[in-house]
Amino acid sequence: MPNTCSACPKKFTFPETGSGICQSCNEFYCSECSSIGPDRTILCNRCRVLESNEANWDSVMGLNIRDLKWFMRRRNIPSVGLIEKEQFVDAVLNSLGISTRSSNAGDYVFPDSTKRNVKLEDLMSEESIENLSVRQIKDLLVYNFVDFTHCVEKAELIARAKQLWRNYKQQQPPIFETHEAVEVEDCQNAGTSSERCPSDKCPGDLNDECGICMEAPINCVFLECGHLFSCVDCGRKLTECPLCRQSIVRIVRTFRV
Repeated sequence: MPNTCSACPKKFTFPETGSGICQSCNEFYCSECSSIGPDRTILCNRCRVLESNEANWDSVMGLNIRDLKWFMRRRNIPSVGLIEKEQFVDAVLNSLGISTRSSNAGDYVFPDSTKRNVKLEDLMSEESIENLSVRQIKDLLVYNFVDFTHCVEKAELIARAKQLWRNYKQQQPPIFETHEAVEVEDCQNAGTSSERCPSDKCPGDLNDECGICMEAPINCVFLECGHLFSCVDCGRKLTECPLCRQSIVRIVRTFRV
């Protein structure tokens, strides 16, 4: 007889009051992870919830992710692409034939879904980002080379995505033609104020923040499209413009005056 509970790391000496083998999954549990029903049968806490005819969103949500993954392994339920606990709960409830809270809202995407990734041009407003799943937001940030390694909460990912979307909208439509953008570099070398470039050619009204790292200032222009969107360090890592998807031939450093 094993002396380790299947649901927790607790070790004990058998027999222990209330401990035993679950009649549903046939695994051994301690008294804290199992209970005896009115018919004197022993059921573990997770089987008592998941095998119950009254299982619902709230009861399954009360289990931890470890228990949900255990149940999905037993039922051979695919878990590829699932990140948030709500997604695991939805997958479990769907396998039990129980309607989920998110099924009506349509915000759950199964792993085998063929829906394409969301792009910036697909978003109608900044608020529409809040309706995306965590996976869609991360794909959007990765596609636009935005670092989110230090983002833990979904709200932090949404904030990064909203900043990216604002930068994208501020760059539409293109402000400079290619030959005008190159002339910005000459502004720094002007000897007097009268020799400086006209105000309509200087990016004084642009957002200073790089649309990729969101830390350094915008200081380069993409050729041949002429968009200003990132700093030089981030621009060197790009193969195509995040705004128009045109291939980047080279980048030119710009200077603010």
